[in-house]
Amino acid sequence: MPYKVTLMPYNDDLNALDPRTRALIQDRLVDGESILGVTHIHKGIYWSTIAVALLTLLAGVFIAPQLMIVLGSAAALMGLYAFWRQKFFIMVLTDKRILARYGVLQMDMVDMRFDKIESMETEQMLPGYLMGYANLVVMGTGNRYITIPYVANAADMRKKFNEIVLKD
Repeated sequence: MPYKVTLMPYNDDLNALDPRTRALIQDRLVDGESILGVTHIHKGIYWSTIAVALLTLLAGVFIAPQLMIVLGSAAALMGLYAFWRQKFFIMVLTDKRILARYGVLQMDMVDMRFDKIESMETEQMLPGYLMGYANLVVMGTGNRYITIPYVANAADMRKKFNEIVLKD
């Protein structure tokens, strides 16, 4: 008997994901489970790459052109790493639990039921405040915690989590 999965208003968020990620999430859902929110990774994930690329340009023009090769290679690797992080980091809030995928070389897929979660917090440094992103931290019971960085809709995800957990 196939599971009936209800996609709430965030069906568009799920459809925006690549097909492989969408299938991975839908395979994890159980009968009657509804998706309430999906994180969006902000383009601010590339800010350090852009800073190194600008430094590369300035160093190449004003200091030594040979330095452009080294710094340009570093900027390219940083950009590739940021791209993969943006592609692989995701958190899905359902009406029963949180599903999170994170990591690049060692990818983890974690399911945390609400009764195993102590809190959901947002961390926002100055670059995040200026560009509009925050780190989303889910604190589980024991020593388990999940951090998803550069989340554009962190406040919305935290609000939805609190609405579910704090409802009477």
